Amino acid sequence: RLEQEMMFGRNTAEPRTSDEVVFNHIIEELDVTKSNTAKLVTFIIDLHAQMDLSTVYSGTWSRDYIHLHKTLAKRNERIIHYELGDSFTMAFTDNNEVYSWGTNDFNQLCASGPDSSFSWGLTRCNVISAMGSKSLKLGSDHGLFLSETNRLYSWGRNSNGQSGKGSFSPSTEFSEILIDQPIDSIHCKFNTNFILTKEGSVYGWPLKSLESLEGNSVERVRVTPSQIVFPDRVLVKNVSAGNEFSLFLSEFGLLYSMGRNCMGELGLGDKTPRNSPILVETLASMQKRVALISAGFKHAAVVSTTGNFFVWGSNKSRQLGFPNVRCSTLPLELVVPNYESNRVKIRSVQAGFVSTFMLFNDRQVYYTGLVSNDKGPACVPTLVTYKKIVSL
Repeated sequence: RLEQEMMFGRNTAEPRTSDEVVFNHIIEELDVTKSNTAKLVTFIIDLHAQMDLSTVYSGTWSRDYIHLHKTLAKRNERIIHYELGDSFTMAFTDNNEVYSWGTNDFNQLCASGPDSSFSWGLTRCNVISAMGSKSLKLGSDHGLFLSETNRLYSWGRNSNGQSGKGSFSPSTEFSEILIDQPIDSIHCKFNTNFILTKEGSVYGWPLKSLESLEGNSVERVRVTPSQIVFPDRVLVKNVSAGNEFSLFLSEFGLLYSMGRNCMGELGLGDKTPRNSPILVETLASMQKRVALISAGFKHAAVVSTTGNFFVWGSNKSRQLGFPNVRCSTLPLELVVPNYESNRVKIRSVQAGFVSTFMLFNDRQVYYTGLVSNDKGPACVPTLVTYKKIVSL
């Protein structure tokens, strides 16, 4: 949970609910109202989507966040992009610099070395800043970095083989990962990494699969980049990693899934795991082409090209938006109040640990599931309200 000072304002006697966000004190501290080029940049952090139970941030996340903004404002610089892990954050500035803060027990911050005391502090990532970042993605306690020269590196925790170097040994330093095809994009979430090549191929690691050995099921883990084999010739344009399951979106809007399936998170109508990608037939039979995909911890959310919103998988915390469903092994269409006609479409979707967020083209945000430890889940799509907006 972000500290109350950042999320709900300070020096106020009026209690605020957890879905009311006030940025007034941040703007006052930055003193941007005195600037002729002041810009208001809003963004949404789904705490459960990328940081698990965000109490690991305690009150220091916003302390370092505000300090970084104030420091950059004095230099006429600004943050243009964020990436979040489970307990660490990286920010990119318009001056091609990278800063990080959070826990550093596996050298997630790209500092001089790991700190077993879980210390906090704003860190400038000199290595990444010097090499130039073409793309950077963060998982739970590790990260992927694609340099401007198209060289791929990993760093951080390696207990599940996240580094891609073929072992489970600690990997706090940068390790280069060799891929024999030009890289188009990199993807990282939880403990899983994916690479999309310019030819439309997909490589992933670590990948778990169940294989039969002398009549027994044996789990196999591939800890080096391995090409994902599809049943047909499929050019993949996007991928989203969940907790040991993944979604793949083809260039023609067809959706494929693979991996663990204990809560029906593959959307295939059963709870049987799959070692290779399988077409999600329900959406294909409805002639629904998919535009947006997001895999959460044990549930999934996708948006069709016509604006229809589908969810499936675990609904333990009502993250699917259906009050009386424990889980669904098939896609269910979720209709958000006031958006039944699909005239205003969803422009972004995020399936988190136990929540789902939808950002519409009219800038309204709805969520389902559990987003705060001090209140119950939103059993149906609920509007995120902003009680006080500062006009610049």
